[in-house]
Amino acid sequence: MDRDEQRERQPVILVGVGGSDASIAALIWAAGEAHRRNARLRVLEAWQVYPARALYAAGRAEREPSRDAAAHRLAALHSIGRGAYDDEEVALTLGLYLLRHYPELLAQRFGVLPRPCDEHMLLALIATGRSLAKRSTGPDIARASVALLNDFRTGTLGRITLETVEQISAHVRS
Repeated sequence: MDRDEQRERQPVILVGVGGSDASIAALIWAAGEAHRRNARLRVLEAWQVYPARALYAAGRAEREPSRDAAAHRLAALHSIGRGAYDDEEVALTLGLYLLRHYPELLAQRFGVLPRPCDEHMLLALIATGRSLAKRSTGPDIARASVALLNDFRTGTLGRITLETVEQISAHVRS
């Protein structure tokens, strides 16, 4: 069976997004469900004056924090297209989350973390450790961002969850 045939037989999770909090919650659920079922995620955007894709394309200050966090979680999981987000911005958000919740997994993968260590230092540490450098400007943070995202997505960092059942329930209730 060739790749196209496999793709046609792969189940599809379909979700509509209109930009509301409820549709963002549905998108988060659908992304997780597609991952669990090894299914393709198909997202339909409802037409509106301000399209839902503006959540990902608009400047950081223009977005609501909960939507921004949801967009970064989806991007970290690779559940939205690469053109909809900036790797470095998502890696910085993921790095901060991992430093807060999974520092031991980061230390296992990248070595002893300096104290204190923030998300910018983490990416510089990854770049240095993997010899990812630009000729005259030092560590290549863009390539380190991709490396961190790939390590997360492939499970190389270990078993990591980006949200708990309690967080999802609180978001749906609000």
